[in-house]
Amino acid sequence: MKGLPPKRFDVLWFIDDYKRRSGESPSYDVIAGAMGTTKTTVAEHLDVLESEGYIVRQPGRARSIRVVKLPPQTVMRDPILSGSVLAGKSPMPTLNERVDLFRLLGHKLRVEVLIVRGDELNHLHIADGDLLVVNRDAEPEEGDLVAVRIGRGRHALARKGKPGEPPQYCHSLHGEIPERYAGADEVARVTGIIRRFPERISDVVRPEEGGL
Repeated sequence: MKGLPPKRFDVLWFIDDYKRRSGESPSYDVIAGAMGTTKTTVAEHLDVLESEGYIVRQPGRARSIRVVKLPPQTVMRDPILSGSVLAGKSPMPTLNERVDLFRLLGHKLRVEVLIVRGDELNHLHIADGDLLVVNRDAEPEEGDLVAVRIGRGRHALARKGKPGEPPQYCHSLHGEIPERYAGADEVARVTGIIRRFPERISDVVRPEEGGL
């Protein structure tokens, strides 16, 4: 099953999120205001969502939109907060609450995900295959990790320098010249890392190297 186009997905996500938080479905005006668009465009999105089986509506009844299924983009949405890792603080008292991953990553912000290719960031505990969550709407401060675009679909990881100074790159640029793409829009603050560990410890520690 294919996913939805981004704008249509945002409309569906907003309706589902609004209903879960307020207990009622949003009006067309509310959806239009949240999406920064018109009621006519919202109606067009809803017509398609209904025809594809994502929502149902009751004709002639206001605030009757009901989400009946979610697209593949939301398969991993809302895991349950089931405990705390005690690393110097007391545990959180509230458990079994849902963690909204889309809001955590920054819904409606210019959030992107970049995959790390290579081992030159191991000193930062960032490994080959890790996913970096970057936010182009977050203003980086001195010392923050930032992704700097150095070409089409290519980025370098750096530390934000002092005002007026270039970023301090964390790995080799392999001949790339990032200054060609040094506009403010080409620097995004790293706001998170998504990491998948190997299934077995033997995948990362060979017997001759010893255990942990």
